[in-house]
Amino acid sequence: IIDKLGQMNTYYSMSDIVILGGSFEELGGHNPLEPAINNCVILTGPHVFNWQDIFDEMSKDNACLIFKKINKLEEFCIKIIGNNEKIKLFKNKAKRFSKKEFFDTNLLFKKINEKIIS
Repeated sequence: IIDKLGQMNTYYSMSDIVILGGSFEELGGHNPLEPAINNCVILTGPHVFNWQDIFDEMSKDNACLIFKKINKLEEFCIKIIGNNEKIKLFKNKAKRFSKKEFFDTNLLFKKINEKIIS
């Protein structure tokens, strides 16, 4: 369990599987893109409203796994630990998702410039 700002990328880069906290109680979850960029299997609970759109897309692409019950998370972890092929599959899906273009930067800068000029 890590509760330290500015250190997560270091830990993510050393991890294969990440369980994102703040999602098994109604706290809103944590940013899934950071572990995705660092090539991790991403596991989370159901309360991800802080990142809902991202989790919806990731889940649709099988780039993360959302567990409604903690015992299902435990069952999954027991099955996946030691299964290097399955770990590699989920890591690749998360990494691929992290490389998605999430918005049109040209359109963003156009909108910003319109606000500055007006």
